[in-house]
Amino acid sequence: MSAGASKRRRVTAAVEEIPEVDFRRGIQPHRYARLRGDYKYTVFLEPELWEHFGSADAVKAALRALVDASKHVRAVG
Repeated sequence: MSAGASKRRRVTAAVEEIPEVDFRRGIQPHRYARLRGDYKYTVFLEPELWEHFGSADAVKAALRALVDASKHVRAVG
């Protein structure tokens, strides 16, 4: 028997020893989920970047401008 096979057997035995837990009642939505509206992603900014922009709207506007600029550069070549 190879060393890999015995290791797999030990891992399988260890997994089988773990008791089953019912998590259905423990799942709760994130506490800020109701505040997010249609947004699907969260972005964390470093403090010095936040100080530069100052608001979420300013960050979104800058990102949109960056995307538009990159599309233009790709189109022009």
